[in-house]
Amino acid sequence: MKIDFVWDPNQLVGKTVPRPKGTLSGHAAGLPFEEVVHRQLSSTFGGRVFRHYEVLNEVLIRNPHATSAEARRELFGAPALQYLICRGHQAMADWRPDSLFVEKQNDTAESILFTDGSMRFDQEIAFLDVKTHNEHKKGQPPNIISANKLAETFELCLRNDDFNFDFIYIGVGWEVLETNLQCTRSQVVSLFKMDPRLYINWAAATQVQFHPLEADQSFGGGRRDWAIEFLVGFCESLQKRVDKESDKIERYRTLIDSVT
Repeated sequence: MKIDFVWDPNQLVGKTVPRPKGTLSGHAAGLPFEEVVHRQLSSTFGGRVFRHYEVLNEVLIRNPHATSAEARRELFGAPALQYLICRGHQAMADWRPDSLFVEKQNDTAESILFTDGSMRFDQEIAFLDVKTHNEHKKGQPPNIISANKLAETFELCLRNDDFNFDFIYIGVGWEVLETNLQCTRSQVVSLFKMDPRLYINWAAATQVQFHPLEADQSFGGGRRDWAIEFLVGFCESLQKRVDKESDKIERYRTLIDSVT
């Protein structure tokens, strides 16, 4: 069953949040808008949308019989979903009802939307992430997700023929309005509708980078097609990176030989 993400991002336009203290840059500047977006999503989708860490805690609380990391991971559906949702092996093994997971910045998404309120993983889900942008600064695009993480995910998807999820990014453009930040525009994009040949910044922890507010949504193929095309582009980009590093190694070795 396909998930139906029908949500108007224009409802965010004009919303304000208190201006955070300190420099208006990076994750801290956009954090207040994440809370606003999640409240709006909750209002629209009711009991179908949860924070990522809430999903982890709720599924584990519902299944007290699962005590090992392996058994707990299997609660989250297909291998790709296990990889995207679960924390590391030790964290999954050590989880306890009196020591719940809390929000973690490197989780796959801030929120997860389910097809219905049952929190089941045999139905399609959507990973929802908010990406904010200061409209007065051009700057480089925000970090979206690790390219390595996407490559590992799509390897699992292709090996198991399972693409039962979507990545949805909610772009929020904001500007300073006295003591507040005000949303000036917003756009919702699906990763699977973008050009799969995404830009990978290898110097920034292999992050895929793009502006959700300006993202193209014209890809017409299916998710399997998208995954294959992404992996082709990933391998080409990785090969260029390897060649560049190999040239650097050769240059330094030549220098060492010349001075010793």
